[in-house]
Amino acid sequence: MYGGTVLSATSVDANNGMYPIAIYICREGRMKEWEKFLAIIPPLLKDTKRAITFFTTSRMVRHWNLKSISYVYVFDASNVLECCPYRISEKALDAAKSYNRVYHEWNLINLSELQRRWVEACGKSSWARHSYDLSARCPQMVNIFSKAFNLWITELKCLPICQFIMGFEAKLIQLFLTRRRNGRLWKDERIVPRASAKLGDQILHKRLYHASSRPVWRNNFINLVTNICNKPSRNVNLLLRTCDYGKWQISGVPCVHDVAVIAQHRHRPPFYEKYVDEYFIVGKYMASYAGIIYQTPGMTESLQVAGINPPPLKNIIHLS
Repeated sequence: MYGGTVLSATSVDANNGMYPIAIYICREGRMKEWEKFLAIIPPLLKDTKRAITFFTTSRMVRHWNLKSISYVYVFDASNVLECCPYRISEKALDAAKSYNRVYHEWNLINLSELQRRWVEACGKSSWARHSYDLSARCPQMVNIFSKAFNLWITELKCLPICQFIMGFEAKLIQLFLTRRRNGRLWKDERIVPRASAKLGDQILHKRLYHASSRPVWRNNFINLVTNICNKPSRNVNLLLRTCDYGKWQISGVPCVHDVAVIAQHRHRPPFYEKYVDEYFIVGKYMASYAGIIYQTPGMTESLQVAGINPPPLKNIIHLS
């Protein structure tokens, strides 16, 4: 920005929209400034019960000590593969995107020895999707948050700090207002449109799969799903909401194997949306935008706060 640097912490909402959390304005984005900024964020997230997937484009932040924040998990999937000194093949990208360890290892076998050593030295938890904490419900593989935020504040970057803050608040108020208005249009739906579209795509392809009508073993609630194209079979547990393919646990939306099992149940029509994670429920989405943001008065405006009155007037004794 004009005369300084803006450090931002940005998240993504259930409908895949950008959700700004905090900004920090400083002279330069050095390690010391990042530490100050990141010390502010944990109290803002203290109410969450999920693990947090932390993406970063700053190399300095990658070495920041997060031991004091037990519920934060650092993944740097956005830049690990791009920084590889060797040419990365499609198999390396497929290995990173794999939802389970079997596919991950199978794709790594096809890499050259140098490539495999390099990506394994980076630590799988920083670039392999199957290593993500399952409670985070974060299937993202690249850091698109910083780019989206920079594009959002493009016209504000040339402004001085005071005008930047006022402009940023105005954009934030408009963003929350628009998202609340969109949420009201979905009041008759159970899940947000983005999750509904993903679920609909899985329902469309369920005809290629056949699920056992009863659990494979008694009292274990596990159904076996087979594919008519001779692809590997999968075990699905609707009670625990797990599938050994791994996509359901990571994304929170049932995959095609889970949909095939749900269709075998007695629901007519099958209630697929019941098995979508609560993160995608419209009510949860509306709750994230329920807060009201009050804009800071301008430099030429008087600050008027309700409930604060001027001191009482007293009679002035005129001395003659």
